[in-house]
Amino acid sequence: QICARLDRLPLAIELAAACMNATTASELVTALDHPLELLTSGSRTTARHGSLGAVIDWSYKRLSASERAAFDRFAVFAGRVDGDAATTVTGASLGVLVSLVDRSLLTAYRAGVTQYSMLKTLRDYALARLDERAELDAARQGHAAWALILAERATAHLSGPDEPEWAARVARHMDEFRAAHEWFVGHDPE
Repeated sequence: QICARLDRLPLAIELAAACMNATTASELVTALDHPLELLTSGSRTTARHGSLGAVIDWSYKRLSASERAAFDRFAVFAGRVDGDAATTVTGASLGVLVSLVDRSLLTAYRAGVTQYSMLKTLRDYALARLDERAELDAARQGHAAWALILAERATAHLSGPDEPEWAARVARHMDEFRAAHEWFVGHDPE
């Protein structure tokens, strides 16, 4: 459970192991709801590897402004999304997404349609950046607006010759529809 909660990241697991001197495994699993706060010490000799947050900070600071913006905005996605969704919600080009994949900040899955995702640890970090800049609500609103437009477009195509393609697209983005619905219920019930 600990390894899974830490996205199987070796440094995160090493830092969690260092916590085992002061806690039980079940207590550690519970504490991992906020891994960037908990995993702040370990046997690494450089400050860059002193905490999980420091490693992510180090990578984040090496991104261009457009890559940072795309990385942060991508965090509002609930799961895997196609390139169209990713570019629309983040405002980034496909080239920026490819760069984030090259830097291991996004993961690409190539099975028919390429889909992109972000590890939970990285998502938590990016959401915190958006929240610090008071941009989280706007990013979630942009995501929800995209999902609503996709749902409206799908409705028009689900009873015609393109039905199989659109049914697959809806199925691929079901997590996003749920996340958008949750946001709308709390912010725009109409």
